[in-house]
Amino acid sequence: LSLSWTQIEDETACALASVLASNRCTSLSQVFLPHNSITTAGAVAIAAALSTNSSLRELDLRFNKIRVDGARAFAESLSSNSSLTLLDL
Repeated sequence: LSLSWTQIEDETACALASVLASNRCTSLSQVFLPHNSITTAGAVAIAAALSTNSSLRELDLRFNKIRVDGARAFAESLSSNSSLTLLDL
């Protein structure tokens, strides 16, 4: 799923996080969201979803507005996620 340069903000990021957390899209293995307007709030929601998601392999969030707390949320969620092999912040 490639949604770069689409002006995605936190509301959409949180909706995506809900889908990822539910594991309903088991064929979704790559999500590319660079060059959007996702802030730490959206990043924290996506990071939380990774603790239950088992299909996502690659997640690209480069060139968003994610700060240290968002990066820290990803670091914490990765301790319980064994499927993600690429995370680009």
